[in-house]
Order: sequence, then C-alpha cells, then structure tokens
Amino acid sequence: MDARHARVKAMFDAKDAAAQLSEDSVAFVGTEEDAQLARELQDVLGEGEGVVITGGGINEPRNAAQDVLNVAEGFETIIIRTPERGTAVSDVHTRVAIESAHGQLSAPGDFAGSVAGFLGDMHGFTVPWLALTVAVVVVAAAFIVWTWISIKDSDLTGIKKVSER
Repeated sequence: MDARHARVKAMFDAKDAAAQLSEDSVAFVGTEEDAQLARELQDVLGEGEGVVITGGGINEPRNAAQDVLNVAEGFETIIIRTPERGTAVSDVHTRVAIESAHGQLSAPGDFAGSVAGFLGDMHGFTVPWLALTVAVVVVAAAFIVWTWISIKDSDLTGIKKVSER
C-alpha cells in the first residue's frame, strides 16, 4: 500500500462511521454534516439500512462500505455515497440485486433521491424465473429437434430399410 492510499484509509474511520450510523442511520465522514440531507435520507432508509456520506477521497468505496458493515451493529446494508459515485454492500441482498440497482447511486446531485431510487430498485429486484425457464425449454427443444433430424438424415439408427436388404 502506497503512502497516499494509507493516508486516505486513515482518514476514513469505519468505527466512527458505524458509531454515527447507530445514532440515526446516517453518517457524515470527511464532509460537513447536513441536517436536512440526514432527514431526507432517514425518510427513505428501511430497517437495517445505513448511509455514509463522504467528501470523497476514498479509492475503494465498496471496501470502505464493507469495513463499516463489519463493525456496525444492527445493520444489514451499508451504502456509501461520495460526490462522484456510490456503492453498497449487504448481508441480505445479493450482489446481483445490488449491481442491478447500482446505476441509481451514480446520479449526481440529489443524494437522497439517488439513495431512494437505489433502494427501490434493489428491493424490487427478482430473478426472472419464468423467462429463464422458457429460454431453457426452447433451447432444449431446439437441440432435440436438431439431434433427431441429424440422426434421421445420417442413418445412424442402425436400421436398414426393407428395400436395401
């Protein structure tokens, strides 16, 4: 780890962020606290969800979010929002659900709106089982038909026609 990375990691204190989260589910690290933004975020957060707002300077926000999740008690999902981007980690939501909603967190400006959009998309994510099942059945049926035609045309059945005897 280079010296710059060590300084940035030292500036982000996961335990401090977790302590702030335990108070009201919103933490401000490396930036001034914004009471209005905190209220807006609290309105969109669900049980076990927390948001850390940073002033930037975090090279790996996902790692920072994981560090906070590891030390924060009572939280299942941690979102980190920097001025440039956002990310999240969760013990209850799949990585696919998080990644499918991830685009919402990258919207500039409206932090509360981007977090609300992210949470809505993440909570609404479901695996499209019907579409996947139909696709598998169609592929399997096509393979069976192709195999049957190939066997019929190549006379691999081992049965000789009566006229060939």
